[in-house]
Amino acid sequence: PVGSEPAPWAAQPGRPAPFVYVADGDADGLVLPGPLPAAVPARQFGELVFRDAELLGRAGHTEVVAVVPHGSPAGTRPSAGSLPDEGARNSARNWWATRGATTLHHDPATGTYTVAMLPGPDGQPAPTGTWDRTARPKGDPEGPATDPVAIAANSAAARGTD
Repeated sequence: PVGSEPAPWAAQPGRPAPFVYVADGDADGLVLPGPLPAAVPARQFGELVFRDAELLGRAGHTEVVAVVPHGSPAGTRPSAGSLPDEGARNSARNWWATRGATTLHHDPATGTYTVAMLPGPDGQPAPTGTWDRTARPKGDPEGPATDPVAIAANSAAARGTD
């Protein structure tokens, strides 16, 4: 490590330790490893977050840290449909993601894990202040969804009422 600084999510005493997702991808979605890497769009990831039993078992004010390289889109606000937006919307929790390259570092001597910011392409240390907090929404977004959601075969809407 070149240096360290307090994580922005650690600034609030009394909060539980954050829930951490570690993945490859970017603000638009994730890439699952394997012989044939599979893309997981941000919206689909949001649906998986909605069903994550381990996250659901945490206190309601537990924040989420997405250790995903460039997991937060550039700009002052995460765009609708981005990874942190879908995560916050589907978990009803605040999310932290960075515009920079990041990874999780494990120190075997102490057993601790640290979120590490990686140097830029020019080799310069990562700038501070690249973490963005996406607040949990107050409700569903207004307007139609960007793409339709399939109706389950066993739902009342799918059955005929002849």
